[in-house]
Amino acid sequence: MPGGATYIALNHVYRAEPDGLTILIADAKSATLNQLIGDPKAEGIDILTLNWLARVADEPGVTSLGTKSPFKTVDDLIAAERTIQFGATGLGSREQITVSVLSEILGLNAEVILGFGGSSDTALAVMRGEVDGFACSASSMNTYVQDPNVFALVHVSEARSSVLSEVPTIGELVTLTPEQLLWVQRLDGIMGAGRSITTTPGTPANRVQFLRTVLDKILNDEEFVAAATAIERPIDYVSGEEVQRYITELLGVSEEEIQEIKYVMLEKYTK
Repeated sequence: MPGGATYIALNHVYRAEPDGLTILIADAKSATLNQLIGDPKAEGIDILTLNWLARVADEPGVTSLGTKSPFKTVDDLIAAERTIQFGATGLGSREQITVSVLSEILGLNAEVILGFGGSSDTALAVMRGEVDGFACSASSMNTYVQDPNVFALVHVSEARSSVLSEVPTIGELVTLTPEQLLWVQRLDGIMGAGRSITTTPGTPANRVQFLRTVLDKILNDEEFVAAATAIERPIDYVSGEEVQRYITELLGVSEEEIQEIKYVMLEKYTK
C-alpha cells in the first residue's frame, strides 16, 4: 500500500476493524519520531494506542565515506577545513538523522543535502565524489561497500551490527562525554522500535496476545532466522511489549528535550 511515507497504510490499519486481522510491518522508527515532533502527516494517529506485536528488524545506522572524498577517518572529519557534505533521501529518514547525530556528537562543520531518490542514489553520488558520505542500515551498507569507491567508517550506535561487525561504534573511536553519549542513546532509542508489526487499536487483548505468541515462535524459529540471514535481512526480534516500552519512553520526554531533538536531528544540519 504505497504512498504518504507509509502513512496511507498506517491510517488504514489504525482505522480497521479491531479484530487483529489487519496487520502492518511499520516503520515504527519514523512513526515515533513524527509523533514526537508533531509532524503534520502523523496527525490523527496516536501510535501509543496501536497494539505492537513484535519487532522484526532493528539495525543501527552505519556511516560511510567515499574514496574520492579527502576524509578517511573520524579524525579527518573533526579536523575538516571545509564543510563536509553528506547525502540523504529526505527529512526524518534514517540516513538523514544518523549523519545529523554523528555531526552533533563530533561537532562537525557539516551539512546534509536532501532529495536523493533512495539510498542507492545517495551511494552512487558518494562513489562519484559528489558528496563525501552517507548513512543507511547495516545490511544495505554491506551491499554498497562491496564497491571499492565506498568504505564503512562507523556505527552511530552503542552496539555493532552483526552484518558489519568489523566496523567500530562511535564510542570505540572517540571517548564520549555524557552529552555525546546521550545523543547516541537518543538515536538508539528512536531506532530501537525499528521495523515492527502492529495491529489496530482496540483489538481484544486475547487476540493481541495470540498474535504476539505466534510471532514470537516464527521470529525465533531457527530455520526462518537462517533463511533471513542468508538473504542479508537479519531478524532482530524483540517482543511487542518491548516495542511498546521503547515508544512509550521516547514519547514521554520533556517538551524542552523534544525541541532539542527536533532541532539537532531535523534542522541544524539539513539543506
